[in-house]
Amino acid sequence: METKLNKLCDESWKNLKDIIVFGYGRYGRRALSYLKKDFNIIAIIDNDIQKRDQIVDGVKVINFNDALEIIYKYNIIVTVQGFYYQEICKQLEDAGLVEHINFTTWIQFFTEWYYKYKRMICVEKTDIPITSFCSLNCKNCSVFTPYIKKKKHEKIDDIRKSVDLFFEKVDKVLDMNLYGGEPFLHPQLCEIIDILANYRDRIGYLGIITNGTIIPDEKVIDALKRYNIGISISDYTKSIDYADKLEELCRVLEYHKISITRTKNMVWFDLGFPPVKIKYNESSAKKHMEYCNMACHDLIGSKIYYCIADRAAQMEGLIAPDGKSYINLMEVDKNDLEARKEILELCAGNVEGGYLEFCKICGGYGHDNQSIIPAARQKY
Repeated sequence: METKLNKLCDESWKNLKDIIVFGYGRYGRRALSYLKKDFNIIAIIDNDIQKRDQIVDGVKVINFNDALEIIYKYNIIVTVQGFYYQEICKQLEDAGLVEHINFTTWIQFFTEWYYKYKRMICVEKTDIPITSFCSLNCKNCSVFTPYIKKKKHEKIDDIRKSVDLFFEKVDKVLDMNLYGGEPFLHPQLCEIIDILANYRDRIGYLGIITNGTIIPDEKVIDALKRYNIGISISDYTKSIDYADKLEELCRVLEYHKISITRTKNMVWFDLGFPPVKIKYNESSAKKHMEYCNMACHDLIGSKIYYCIADRAAQMEGLIAPDGKSYINLMEVDKNDLEARKEILELCAGNVEGGYLEFCKICGGYGHDNQSIIPAARQKY
């Protein structure tokens, strides 16, 4: 297969020192905290007028029109994903800029630039599913929780082996989250956090994704504070009546000065699967996967899976195993940079044939999926 780690034009990117960051949302904030260690941030662009004139670490947030005087002088790292990237890409191309010469996605930059010019294996995002138990039963859950017959908490020893193996083959990961199910239900959550703490200097943002229905105990709160762990709250109160509990969680976290990212007014892509299997043929599945551009990869056991939904469907026996959908870290030589590079290729979606078998029957997260639904509708 042709590599996906050779898109950046060497003439434009090799000796990079000064950059512009485009996007100051959740991913932008996390990317910026890493980028500022290695680069001089000239400006932050964001299309949200409410963010205009904010000062972030001494750098001003400006809108696109205000940036027209400088976008031709510096390379631009776009820190949004999927559909939103396509919108920004069009903005920049309409202004005469060229993708991968003048600008690129944060994921492409983080994986390719550090590999090509620093000889490092840096993964943009990898999450760890630690339990399939959940306090909700969402009909359109992206990991198909209502269809899991035997729910379980992942064993602490298995998680330890998995994390140790991952960091034996990967130098850094920008964004790593524990999720479920509902991760605050795992009885050994503190021990899991302690495992990740061994690699805290190699993890950019370390977080937990919660639906906000569970208040963690003091022991967990102490661990969150000790290791600077952020909490991403999926606010489903428009679909489910639990606003009092969620507000209580926010008060507890804010009191302890724990970072919160709260996503309100959520909508979901309806994947269709498993009750409805979308039908894509081989030629359309390739473009479908490209549109989806899954950025959330799973680490479980000895494997990194490209797609969290595909991983869940395989592990629960909802679809047949697909060997090209994951890389087995046990088979990767830690002393061979080219062998370790295959981790980056998988995370970039560089798979045989250009699509996963699951792509043929999944609605996906791209702009070709027009089925947008309210988040967290419950299955009774």
